[in-house]
Amino acid sequence: RARIPEADTPPQNRPLLATPRPGCEVEESSAAAARRREPTMTHGVDCSYVETRLQDTERRMMAAL
Repeated sequence: RARIPEADTPPQNRPLLATPRPGCEVEESSAAAARRREPTMTHGVDCSYVETRLQDTERRMMAAL
């Protein structure tokens, strides 16, 4: 679909071009998510696997020295 510059679009048609069609999902943009001040991770996320892998990697690196 060709993009029509806003300056060339009659005022009565501008809402039609900016409004999502029924049935379309609208998600938050990454820019809007970055502006939020609240934490992005939910509470209670189990990171023990990642921490264990990181510790194993650090141990192997220290042993190689």
